[in-house]
Amino acid sequence: MECFDRELIFPSQTDGLEVRFGDPESSMAALEMIAYRRGFGDVLAEGVKTVANHIGQGSERFAMQVKGMGFPAYEPEALSAQGSLTP
Repeated sequence: MECFDRELIFPSQTDGLEVRFGDPESSMAALEMIAYRRGFGDVLAEGVKTVANHIGQGSERFAMQVKGMGFPAYEPEALSAQGSLTP
């Protein structure tokens, strides 16, 4: 989404996919492409770091990841099985 907003990537590079902030339909289309690994969804399925490397053009600085792992959409420390048990 950030790369589209900054015009680092275009639909011609993503099999027509144009995911922008605030557009739930395109987000759902991207999710389906990822799930079935169709077209650009195959690249997206590999994770944030791989996508940033694929796009290039400085997009690596927008890749929200640590050691290739994307951030969860929740607080992992809230679940003892997912986070640190140390106080």
